[in-house]
Amino acid sequence: MHNILTISHDDARPRFAIRLGITGHRTFDAKQTADLEAAVRRIFADLKTQMAAVLAQEGAARTYRPEPLIHLTSPLAEGADRIAARAAIAEGAILSAALPMPATEYKRDFAPGDTEFERLRSVAAENGAVTELYLAAIHTKEERDASYAHVGSYIRRHSDILIAIWDGQPARGTGGTANVIVEAIEMGLPVIHIQSDRPETVTILKGESKSQYAPDLLASFVTAFAFPRGAATERVENKGHNELDQIAAADAYYRDTVAAPSGEPDSFLYQGPFKAAPNWFGSTAAGIYPLWISLFKKPTDTKDKPPFTFVSPQTTYLFRHFQRADVLATYYSDLHRSVFFLAYLLAGVALFGAFASLGVKAYGHAMEIEHSAAVFVGLELALLFAILIIVGLEQWFGWRDKWLNYRWLAELLRQTDILAVAGRPMPFRILHELGADLPGRRWVPHVYCAIVRSAGIAPSTVTPAHLQALSAYVSHTRLQDQIEYHSKTEAKNDAAGRFMKTASLWFFGLTIAAVAAKTAVMHWDKSAYDWLLVLSIAASVFPAAAYIFFAIRSQAEFEMVGRRSARMLRRLKAVKAEIDGARANNLTLDDLGEDILKSAAIMRHDAADWASIFEVKETERG
Repeated sequence: MHNILTISHDDARPRFAIRLGITGHRTFDAKQTADLEAAVRRIFADLKTQMAAVLAQEGAARTYRPEPLIHLTSPLAEGADRIAARAAIAEGAILSAALPMPATEYKRDFAPGDTEFERLRSVAAENGAVTELYLAAIHTKEERDASYAHVGSYIRRHSDILIAIWDGQPARGTGGTANVIVEAIEMGLPVIHIQSDRPETVTILKGESKSQYAPDLLASFVTAFAFPRGAATERVENKGHNELDQIAAADAYYRDTVAAPSGEPDSFLYQGPFKAAPNWFGSTAAGIYPLWISLFKKPTDTKDKPPFTFVSPQTTYLFRHFQRADVLATYYSDLHRSVFFLAYLLAGVALFGAFASLGVKAYGHAMEIEHSAAVFVGLELALLFAILIIVGLEQWFGWRDKWLNYRWLAELLRQTDILAVAGRPMPFRILHELGADLPGRRWVPHVYCAIVRSAGIAPSTVTPAHLQALSAYVSHTRLQDQIEYHSKTEAKNDAAGRFMKTASLWFFGLTIAAVAAKTAVMHWDKSAYDWLLVLSIAASVFPAAAYIFFAIRSQAEFEMVGRRSARMLRRLKAVKAEIDGARANNLTLDDLGEDILKSAAIMRHDAADWASIFEVKETERG
């Protein structure tokens, strides 16, 4: 398993993966067991066939690495859990184990002399992952039953399709098979129901529908998992919204040549194996805006942050996907902002050239420099061509859209490694609903889901000490880092906005003064050509400067960025306080997982909101 979790600077494609979960009864005779295992193996085989067929479709090679991947997460209890586990191993799937309690305690529920549990657990630890949920050494029957219910929820959250070996009867206890099936259907999962007393009877439950199992029906689910959906009729009216355009956008991200190896270790914050290494033009151009905005940085307090101690192949893989997306998003943000900053700067200078040429033409003859008017006209023309070129490059290469798309993806991925440790992936259905609101960016949540599917579950041994350490890391490192970032962002954007506002007002006032002085000179002494020339030049410089400061301030939205960071600060501090408060009380994995999900939702919605704003702010394109 671990050698397939690969990502390189120029090929970030994941494996096409589907996650299966298992639920079912424990007791079957030998014939039932053999028949049920054969039925489950048929499902695995059909799934592999359908996945291979999807990978042969147009565009699949641009989106995925060649080999499909099936994950099965099983609690490894006797009966259905082990039937599916054996079938997964036989069919070449990746087996992972989610145990409802520590293994030593769990084994007390199995028959004396049971060796299969340890064998399967060893396979899962070597090829996939093993997660043990918490149960106190001294516990009640109700607490033990609750652990089984919790592992059923864990399996459901980490599944794209649930296999249920079920007799069709209501649940006979807490966390029973029927309960898990109902919860899976409510969250929109397809459930493949194998009738436990008649293994040849297999149906698919999806929502309120019930259909006879058939490979073709399975194919519809596989295809839906594989590609970002877009209506074929959208191509003419909404360019970029259909499936092939979305695949092309995902492919451009996966293979973006700006990303390069950095040789740095994983910090699980920002530093990692990737860096932005554009050509000389991109490197130079992208540095303009950061250099300017750095003038408004203010010293802020930073706190020591605990390191990430939950390293596994899965969390490393997820972090590296975030780090690559973050590097690219930062580069394209700097490049886009530098382009419009430079465009408005050049436009202001071109405006000065236009006005100055008129002044020199009118009043330069006394100083015998009227021929210099052509120089100003040439300057204006050259600057206008320069603006046309850099804005055209921005639109041609789509730097703005890359910034917004990659930033949204980075924010989706930012907390994914710790969500994996907490066993709480973001609900895919919510992400696809967000994608529907931004149809031209539908590929972003799809790529996120593909990355999470390929990673599988992360290993974890849940104990009170583990929960305390994870909670402290989330609060004191991840959330504190974002709080410090937004604090700096608020301060520097407020300072930049105030400066730009003050400068534009001052230059506007100076423009009025220059025009008034020129009017006065023309009234009292029309032959004072030297003064009229100086005042004409001033009346050209001042409005051009006022325009530059006003236009950059308007387009950079310094005040809006500052206000959004202030709002993010309030939200992140509130979540941090909740996590710190829970750590002081009886902390549970469910409570911590919900709080981490809440912080992840804040970040993903902020990035999606930015994309929504710029969907309608077409002037940012130039």
